[in-house]
Amino acid sequence: MQPRFVWKPEYETGNSRIDEQHQQLIELANLLWLALQQGKADDVVSRAIDALIAYANYHFSEEEAFFARIGTPVLDRHRRDHEQLTGDIRAMAIADLTGAKNLGAKLEHWVENQLLPHMMYADQEALNAAAA
Repeated sequence: MQPRFVWKPEYETGNSRIDEQHQQLIELANLLWLALQQGKADDVVSRAIDALIAYANYHFSEEEAFFARIGTPVLDRHRRDHEQLTGDIRAMAIADLTGAKNLGAKLEHWVENQLLPHMMYADQEALNAAAA
């Protein structure tokens, strides 16, 4: 089965460390999506969600520290964006624990309408604002 989310050059920020971490987020989202599509056991899906949450927390912390070091003026807004993204992943985890349906559709929506636009626009804005 093909991965659902494919890394594209237009997702790149120009910062290799951030881009590598973004690629890892996409890979973890793909692992979760594949587990859901293949009907893997609940514990496998839960571990995939946990891995995505843990890595998102790590990445967001790293990214915020980097943006603080380079002095981006949009850091507070960026932190709020990260809190929203993390909260939405946690909501998916809670939905999974309560047996909610359509977790795959929720994941697709999160990646396509929240995570990717954040990477392409908000992260780029933060980098450009620091350089200005």
